Amino acid sequence: MSARRAVLVHGAWNGAWAWEPVLPLLRHNGIEPVTLDLPSSGKDGDLNDDVRPSAR
Repeated sequence: MSARRAVLVHGAWNGAWAWEPVLPLLRHNGIEPVTLDLPSSGKDGDLNDDVRPSAR
């Protein structure tokens, strides 16, 4: 069986930290959560920043 994964995207006034209470529950049920911070949730970001590939 392949691993199950869930991508969790926060709302406008939150960050990836907002999912912290949910992460253990997902892992307990065999789902690996992936969280991220959207640049548009900051004071200087916009939608273009959200879709721009990161320079990792």
